[in-house]
Amino acid sequence: TYNEQVVIDKQLTLNGANADVNAVTGARGSESIIYGETSTAVTISADDVIVDGFTLDGGITLDDLADPISGGKISNNIITGADNPEESIKAENGIRVGWDNNGKGVDHITVENNTIINSLCKGIRFSNTKLDFNDPHDPQRISYITISGNEIRDNGSAGMETYGPGHNTIINNIISNNGGNGINLKFDDGDFVAGNIVTNNKGPGITLRDVTNSVVENNSMSGHTSEKVFKEFVKSGGGEGSKGSGIHIVFASENNTIHYNDISGNNYGIFIHRGNATDKGQPSGNSINDNKITSNINYGIFNALVDTPTSVDATNNWWGDEAGPGGEGPGDGDQISERIDYSPWYANQEMTSLAGTPDKNNQLTLPTEVDINVTTTIGDVTVEMPAGLTVTGEEDWTGEINAPEVKEISSVTIVPGSGTTVSVSTVIEIGYGDIKLTFNKAVRISIANQAGKYAGYSRAGVFTPITTTCIDDDQAIVDAQLDPEGDCKIDVGSDLVIWTKHFTKFVTYSQTTVPPPSSGGGGGAVVIFTGDITAPSISEIDVVAGSNTAIITWQTNEQSISWLVYGETTTYGEEVKTTTYITSHSVTLENLNPSTTYHYQIKSKDNSGNIGTHTDRIFTTSALKEEITGDINDDGKVNIFDFNLLMVNWGDSPSNLTADLDDNGMVDVSDFNLLIVNWIK
Repeated sequence: TYNEQVVIDKQLTLNGANADVNAVTGARGSESIIYGETSTAVTISADDVIVDGFTLDGGITLDDLADPISGGKISNNIITGADNPEESIKAENGIRVGWDNNGKGVDHITVENNTIINSLCKGIRFSNTKLDFNDPHDPQRISYITISGNEIRDNGSAGMETYGPGHNTIINNIISNNGGNGINLKFDDGDFVAGNIVTNNKGPGITLRDVTNSVVENNSMSGHTSEKVFKEFVKSGGGEGSKGSGIHIVFASENNTIHYNDISGNNYGIFIHRGNATDKGQPSGNSINDNKITSNINYGIFNALVDTPTSVDATNNWWGDEAGPGGEGPGDGDQISERIDYSPWYANQEMTSLAGTPDKNNQLTLPTEVDINVTTTIGDVTVEMPAGLTVTGEEDWTGEINAPEVKEISSVTIVPGSGTTVSVSTVIEIGYGDIKLTFNKAVRISIANQAGKYAGYSRAGVFTPITTTCIDDDQAIVDAQLDPEGDCKIDVGSDLVIWTKHFTKFVTYSQTTVPPPSSGGGGGAVVIFTGDITAPSISEIDVVAGSNTAIITWQTNEQSISWLVYGETTTYGEEVKTTTYITSHSVTLENLNPSTTYHYQIKSKDNSGNIGTHTDRIFTTSALKEEITGDINDDGKVNIFDFNLLMVNWGDSPSNLTADLDDNGMVDVSDFNLLIVNWIK
C-alpha cells in the first residue's frame, strides 16, 4: 500500500497485480483549476505512460500544463473516490485527461477496462486545448481518445465528459447512477459512440452539445427521469426538462447520425432544443433513424426548437406500435411533438417491415436509405432501398411494405418451355401480397446461395421470367438500364441479385432439357426436338495483364459455364475452366512470361448444351517490375497497406513470413526500418 502521490514525468509502465491489495492513496493537491481542489493518486506528464492493474484511492491525472502529451494507456484499474483517511476528501475526477485552456493538448490516449466509482465529480473528464477562434494560427489539437470497456458508476457528476475537439471513440462502456449526464460530449467533431449501456443517471443519458459529424449507434439508454418535465414551448428551449432524456441534443449540434439505438423508459427518448444562450445556434441536419424508441414516459422525441420551425428527420424508427408513433403520429406508439418527420416507420419490433402514410396519389417516399436483412429457411435475404425512393401502390394499399417472407413452392406455377422441365428453388414474397408496388428507382434484392439459377416473379398467379442481365451491380447503372416496372438479374459470388422497380413474389428455379426419345426403328413417327438451340453470346471481354498474370472477364447473355484456351501461338496448349452457370465470368491466368504476347479463345456452354465461341484474341504481359523491399502485398509500391500488414504480423517468426523483410526469422524493428527507407517507392 503506497500512501503517497505518484508523479510520473518520463515514459514508464506500471504493472499492478490486478488485485485489491494494490492501493495508491492520493495526497491533497494544491491545484484549484475548474472544479476546486484535487486529490490525485497518479499524475502523468509524459508520453506513452501505461498504468495497468492497480486499485487507486484517488484519481489519475494526465497533466499537460507544461507540455503536450501523446500516447499512453490507463487500463484494468479500480479507481475510487472513497474518503481519504488523512484529508477526508474525495478524488475530484476518477480520470482526468488534460487541463482545458491551460493545457498544451492531449492525444491518442486509451482508457479501457477500468472500474471508476464514487468520484466527487466526474468519472472520466477529457479536456483538450480549446480552439482560439481569434487566432487561426493556433489550431486545436485533435484528440483521438479511446474510452472502452469501462464501468463508470455512482460518481458525483457526469459519468464521462469530453471537451473537444473530437475523433474520439467511446465504445462498450457501462455507465450508471451518476449525478449528471451519462456521457456528455461537448464541442466534439467526428466522435464514434457505440455499444454503451447508459442507465439511471440523473442527467441525460447522452448529451450532444455543439457536436458535429458524429455517430451514436447501438447504444442502450434507459431510466433517465427528472421531476422537472418540460410541457410547453418557451424561448429558452426548456433545458431543465432535458435532464430526463435518453439523448439530449442542444446548441449547434449538426449533421450527427443517431441510429440502431434502444431508447426506452426515459421521460423523453430524445430531447432537442436550442439551449438558453441565443448566440450558440441550434441543432440542425441530424438524422435519427433505425432506432427503437419505446415506453418513454412523456415523448419519444420532443422538438423544442421554436425560433425556426425546423423539422427533425426521424423516419424509419420503431415506436412500439405497428401503426406508428402517437401524439402527432397516427398510432399508439411513443408520443412525438410537432415538427417530427416520422413517416415511414417500422411496423414490427424486428424492424423488417415498413409502414407509412401514402399521399393522395398512393405514393410514399423514403427520405433515407433502408436496408432490410432477414434470415430465412433458404439463407439470408437482403433488400436495399435507396434514399429518395418513391413507392406507388394501388388504391387499397395501406402504406405497409412487408419484409421478405419465404412462401410455399407450390404457390407459384411455372409452365416450362417446350422440351424442358422446371424445378422451383425458392419463392420469396416482398411488399404487400399481390398488390403491385412500383418504384422510381431500382431496389436491390440479394438471395443467398442462388447464383446460377433462373429468376422470375409471380403476381396474381401469373408468372413472368426475368430474362435481362444487369449491366453491373450498381445503383446508378441499373436505374438507367431498367424501364418503369422493369427488372434484371446478376450473380454476385454465390448469391443471386435481382434489381427491380416493383415488388411481388420473386422466384428462383432451375431449367433442364428433356432429351428426345430414340426413334426405335421400324418406320415410327419422327420426333422433332424444339428446345433451346441458341448458343450463348460472348461480349464485354476485358483483360488486365501484369508481368506474369492476367485477369480476363466477359459476359454471356444467359447462364453458362465457360473455358478458355491460351498460349503463345494459336495452337494454345493451356486451358482453364469454370464450373458454375453464371453470366459474369472471370478467370486468372498465372505463371505467364513477362513482355510476351499471348493468344486466347473463349467458349461458353448453356444449360441446353449449346456452345458459343469467340474468335481468337491477344494480350501482352508487361515487363518484369523491379522488386522493391517493403512491398509486402506486391502491388508495386510501399505504402500504408504494407505498413498495416507489417503491424498485423509484428513479433511473428515463421520462416516463410512475407513481412520478414531482412530474413532474420522475426518481424521486428529492423523490418520496420527497411519499410520506412523504401516508403512510397
